Amino acid sequence: MALCDINWDLGIKAMQVVATIVVAALVYYFARRNMRYETQLRLGRFKYDKWYEAGMAFWGLLAYTTATENKKSIIVWEKKSGNKTYYLQNAVALEFMDKLNTINYEKGYGLFLNEEIRSLFYEYRNIVFGLLLKERNNPAEKITVENADMIKEMLQMHNKMVLLLRKEYQMSAPIPTG
Repeated sequence: MALCDINWDLGIKAMQVVATIVVAALVYYFARRNMRYETQLRLGRFKYDKWYEAGMAFWGLLAYTTATENKKSIIVWEKKSGNKTYYLQNAVALEFMDKLNTINYEKGYGLFLNEEIRSLFYEYRNIVFGLLLKERNNPAEKITVENADMIKEMLQMHNKMVLLLRKEYQMSAPIPTG
């Protein structure tokens, strides 16, 4: 057997084994990278969906804080001889506070909401709670609110919440990426 005689069959088989190992390693690497990307994309989409649901849930609470009367308005008013008299609807106020806690804590949407917006909702809630505490022995369905400045502040808070929620959810929607 000469020095130049090479066993080509053995060489080809060795190259096939090496090529198979390289291909398997590349397939594993790219499959794992793709799975990681898809997982990050799904997680981003999940966060986006929850963030959006949080905005919708808190937007629904604005029906309680609005100056436009509806069946959920905490503050209602009537105009007699040019003067407005404001009333706090006791049952509606309690319902608002319960829904705020449910949305923020039980459903966990508070995790996804801007701190400034969440603080405004709880500041509003504190005012309502203070009015309820002040009149806790009053069995009336509607409680007269004498402090017009407080009503004005509540309405300004409502307007600010509307603007901040719109800004947060229309202009800066996070794009789920991987």
